[in-house]
Amino acid sequence: MKDGLAGNGQMRSAPAELLLAALNHAQDGLIVVDHHGRVAFCNRSAIELLGLSPQQVLSRPLISELMARYRDVQAANAPNEAAQSIPPSASAEDGRYEYQRPDGIVLNIAAAPFNGGMLYTCKDVTELRQVQASLSECEREFGELAEKFRGVIGTVMRDVTERQNRAAELLSAKVAAEAATVAKSEFLASMSHEVRTPLNGILGYTDLLLCDESLESRHRQRVGKIRSAGNALLSVVNDILDFSEIESGGVVIDNGEFSVTSLIGSALEIVEPLILAKGLRLVTSIDPRIAPLVWGDEARLRQILLNLLNNAVKFTAAGSVGISVTLSAAGGGQLLRFDVSDTGIGIPEAQRGKLFQRFSQIDTSVRRKFGGAGLGLAISKQLVERMGGTISFESAEGKGSTFSIVLELPTAVRSSVQEVAEAEPVSKGKRVLLVEDIEMNGEIAQAMMAAAGYEVDMVADGVSAIASVQTSHYDVIFMDIQMPGLDGVTATLRIRELEHNGANTPIVAMTAHVIPSEVDRFLAAGMNDHIGKPFKRETLHAKLAKWCSPGLTTALAPPSSRSPLSSSAKIRNPTESELSG
Repeated sequence: MKDGLAGNGQMRSAPAELLLAALNHAQDGLIVVDHHGRVAFCNRSAIELLGLSPQQVLSRPLISELMARYRDVQAANAPNEAAQSIPPSASAEDGRYEYQRPDGIVLNIAAAPFNGGMLYTCKDVTELRQVQASLSECEREFGELAEKFRGVIGTVMRDVTERQNRAAELLSAKVAAEAATVAKSEFLASMSHEVRTPLNGILGYTDLLLCDESLESRHRQRVGKIRSAGNALLSVVNDILDFSEIESGGVVIDNGEFSVTSLIGSALEIVEPLILAKGLRLVTSIDPRIAPLVWGDEARLRQILLNLLNNAVKFTAAGSVGISVTLSAAGGGQLLRFDVSDTGIGIPEAQRGKLFQRFSQIDTSVRRKFGGAGLGLAISKQLVERMGGTISFESAEGKGSTFSIVLELPTAVRSSVQEVAEAEPVSKGKRVLLVEDIEMNGEIAQAMMAAAGYEVDMVADGVSAIASVQTSHYDVIFMDIQMPGLDGVTATLRIRELEHNGANTPIVAMTAHVIPSEVDRFLAAGMNDHIGKPFKRETLHAKLAKWCSPGLTTALAPPSSRSPLSSSAKIRNPTESELSG
């Protein structure tokens, strides 16, 4: 038998030779011992695994050793039985043992009865035993470690330095951004006050001069130009403040009832002189189906329309400027469409996409020629959207533009205060206390009030104002805020403390402080209204008429029942009694 051993040397048939060849190539070692104790077959793997020569495999010592080891295993498995012969029924599991060669190789040998003799199989398990030994050592070490930490609380540590540094950076950036916002707001408030105060003198005196019929024509024209320049500067200041308030979310929508016809009339009073000065034609149209009174923010809507009208006049050299209001839907709310059109230069196609962006103008030459900060349309869009409306435009370059605003304005009923104010003249016999520390501003306001028929007493500080109300009766008080000694807010608080028997003299803050958060502070202190400097004569007369109307004091709530305005209460909605379907 090639490579293996066949102990009896007899001739084999072809099938037998094939079977023996297969067994000879098996990976495990195979040794067959007959009933005489002689090796009948030993394959090549057995010779290699045992590390012996073929002659040593056939020798009696090996067979004797294998038999002796088998008997030892049998005796260990059945100690009460004599194991002097090969038990015919012994199993391979019963005869399994390990044999270690002199060079350290470990063999697993299984012995089992076979055909009256014995069959031995052997396998190299050296690596397996090494792995098992390593595993046992790991288990032992783990057991010792676990025993050491029995009853101890485990802790997992992670380096979070980078994350904490990042959080600190973000917090620092947040604090810096908030500080920058506060600084910007304080700067804008200060800048606004410092610019508005001298502007009040410029515009106030020009207004008084233009009311003087003795003023020569050429001087009237020059004064008119001074007023136009002053109004242009005021418009820029207002735009910057408005946009800042819009960006910070502080813009206030103050709803109330108003007449659309009166709104359009008041806007045209301002722009009509500009239209006539340029030789343009003014076209107006108001749908007669619009309710006499609607509910909304008249001041903000006027601001938007004036911006559109001023732009229309500014960019139109010849032709016409028009404004129309149409009723698109009726019912509980009126859907109104305001159109401002012109026959001016139009808007180039390439510039239309950024028209409502801040600081946007057609090109730099437009700013040089027509002026402006480029904020008006951006502010108008934001305000219209805050009021729940939309703004759009159509334009043809060289032919003109039309800007359209669509707003839903609920129908409102006429208030009793307004009916009384319109029914009777209000200035006759009415006394006004004017509190103003700057002589120029006081002279302008006093002259405008006196021209309307009011009796005016003027004092220069809060202490004098308190003394005046203790000795005299006034129908309304116009109070400056920033004054030496006792400021207007503190003076108002003292006056409210002195009032009794339900008396509540209307107090109007007359100041260059116009930022909504500041106005809220004045109202919270007990003031009833606000007029910003510089003011127009018409605006001042409207405030006087509003607060000097007969019977108005019965409609005023005492200070204790009024709540300070909060930043969360930005829009006042109508009550059921103020609306009609």
